[in-house]
Formats: sequence, structure tokens, C-alpha cells
Amino acid sequence: LFCGSFLLKLRTHITHLVVLHVKMATLFRLLLALSLWTAVIANDAVDSADHGDELEQLRQLERQHRKQFDALLSVVEKQQEQIETLNSRLSKLDPDVDDMHARHLSTVDNLTAYSGLQVKKEKSMVALGPEADIKMLRTDFGTLEILAETVLVHGVLEVKDLVVNGTSITDLITPPPPVYNMTVNVLTASVTSSESTSTFLVEFFVGGTGWTDPVEFFSGTSKDEIHVKSFAVSGKPSKIRFSIDGNDAWGIAQAAVAFNDDPEMVVLCSTVLGATPALGNNGHWVDGDSTAPVSVVYDLVPACASFVSITAETGHLTNSGSDGTIYLSFYVNGSWTSPEIFFSASSIGDVETQNYGLTDIPTQLAFTISNNDAWGFDFLQVDVDDDTYILSCDSDQTGMSSTSEHWVDGDGSGGVVDELVLDIEHTDCS
Repeated sequence: LFCGSFLLKLRTHITHLVVLHVKMATLFRLLLALSLWTAVIANDAVDSADHGDELEQLRQLERQHRKQFDALLSVVEKQQEQIETLNSRLSKLDPDVDDMHARHLSTVDNLTAYSGLQVKKEKSMVALGPEADIKMLRTDFGTLEILAETVLVHGVLEVKDLVVNGTSITDLITPPPPVYNMTVNVLTASVTSSESTSTFLVEFFVGGTGWTDPVEFFSGTSKDEIHVKSFAVSGKPSKIRFSIDGNDAWGIAQAAVAFNDDPEMVVLCSTVLGATPALGNNGHWVDGDSTAPVSVVYDLVPACASFVSITAETGHLTNSGSDGTIYLSFYVNGSWTSPEIFFSASSIGDVETQNYGLTDIPTQLAFTISNNDAWGFDFLQVDVDDDTYILSCDSDQTGMSSTSEHWVDGDGSGGVVDELVLDIEHTDCS
């Protein structure tokens, strides 16, 4: 840029010098003409005294032009000195002044070697491209605006920011986030007051953009009712939020989400650490006017890392059937889950089956009963994910006693325990 400034001054001085040379040539021709005319008049004066006044006027005019010529000559000498000074300073800045000067005064087809462009004057225009058809105008704000609707760029273009019709080029060239089809599947709980007449909304949290606008999921639900709906979300979400529009509480037993065509992922299990408990702030309820929050948020990660299926056959021995409710708890990662219903009432020979979702693989299970009508079983199978464990084989049921592992009773009559704890280990039935 410094070299460019010096070259600009140098060109200015050269222009002035050319103008001065033109003026000097004109004066020189006038002086030559005056000298010749003076000589003619002087020769004629020898023969006539009438030309004396004219001769004196010509000599005065010649002296005046000679003074102007001498003055112009002095200016020319000063301009030449300034040009020499600028050339000397340019030589110190760039040893290849002649080449640089040629580049600055000629058409440049390749800007690869240039590192910057400085346009000082307001409303100056810069022409770029092989055909000089890309016009750029310097605005009052010191920026360059392209005066074209379409610009074709060949090669590599590096810019920090470019705004086209008010939109940053970054936004124009950045591809939009992918759209995910999110299928949401929820199960309304079966405990008291789980049903609702309110309207429920769903939102998704997407990193970098935040929560989506709430949209209606469903309106009104009954106990044990399943609701399934798909939503288009721009960007991959990491959280889901359910909220209520109303004051009639809703109890959620289980919630699952699927990304596009991926397998469904359970984000809220119905039987993990006391799932679908009574109305309250426990992650399974939303309400507009009670102790339950107006919304619940779940991370979109598997909440049920292990799926467990229990199959039991009520025994054939006397008093094996029961009209009580049998509960199951699981020992997972050092703690017991809250009791969940296994079944209510069972007769001799009935087969009872129930599925559970747990945070990890259980190592023990425990049976309890709601009343004093003992229950006895014969065959007992536990399926944990893809593994099957036979805890009691067919016809292995033993009679009621404190040591029997086939009975549970609420009052301990006949020595039967009120809580039967069994290890989940495979028994060889061969």
C-alpha cells in the first residue's frame, strides 16, 4: 500500500512535468519567433528610423517570455528532483521498482500475488475479472458492493463475510439441518386419576436452536389408552417435553420415541423404581393445578436397558390358588425397585405373564401379596432380554412351609413367608 501511494505521487509529478514541457515548447517557439522578428525589424531600422518603437516593444515582449521560460524551467527542475526523490524512496521499499511500477500501471489478469486492496475515495469504482465486468462500488460506509445480479467466480474465492440481499453468505451456503420424523408412543397409566380430559402438547429440544414450538399431541385420554403420533423436526432432538393445557391431571405409564425408521426407544419405563406411582412430582404426572408439574422432560436415551418377562403357573397343590394381588420387585444395581403388580387373583393351573422394563439386568426378584390368601406356584420362568432362566421346573412345587420356595402369604400362616426372594439363576430341569 505504501508503494502504491508513492506510485500515485510519482504519476502525479510525471503528469505535471509533461504539462510543463508542453508549455515550455510553446514558449520556446514564441521566443524563437520573437527573436527572428526582432532581427528583421533591427535590419529594417538601419534604413528607417520609424521602426525604433516597434523594435523596443518586441525586445520587451521577448524579455517577458524569456522570464516565463526561465520560471517554467525552474519548476521543471524541481519536479525532476521530486521524481528522483520518490524513485529513490521506492527503490528502498521494493528493489524491483520497475517491475512493480509496470504491474501497477498495466492490466492484471491474476490477483494471486496481491494481499489487499485499498480504496480511499468515496464512491470509487473497482472493476474486476478478465473482462472487467465485475463492478464494485465503494459505499459511504467504506465497504465494496457488487453492482451485478450474478457474479461467476473461477478459481478460489476467500471472503470473511459476504451479504447477498441482506442474507449472510454463510446462511446461504450452509445446508439446512436434516428433518427427522419423530414417532411418539405413550401409554396412559392405570392407577387412579390417570385418565384426563385436558389437551396435551409436545416439544423437542434441538441443540443449537433450542425447543421447538409446542404442538398438540392429543386431547382426552382413558386409562391404559395408547397414543401414537409423528412429528417432523428440523435437526436431531435430544429431549422431549410433554405439557398440559388444562387442569385435569394425566398419568403416564410409559413413553417411547422412534427416530425415522429406527427401532422404538423407551424413554420412560412403566415399572422402573415405582413407575406410574400416585399423583405427584415423580416424572409420571402432569397437571395444571396440583402437586404435579405442568410439564415433564425426558432425555431421548434408552431408559429401559433391560426387558424382563415373568411367566408363572399357579401350582396344583391344595390352596395354591389365591384371590389376592401378587406384586413383584427386582434387585437392580444394589437396590430394590418399588413393588409392581404381577397379577390379581389366580386359580390352580392358571398361567400368569407380565413384562417389565428395568434400568439394568436384575439379579433377584421378590414376590409379595396384598392379603392373607396364600399363593403357591409350580413352574416359574424369567426372560431377561435374550436370556431365559428357569427358576422352578414343572411339578417341582413343594408343600407349604418356611423353607419352601414356592409359596407367599400375607400372614405367614403355615410357616409361609410374607416375602419370597429368589435368585435369578437357571435350574437344570433335565
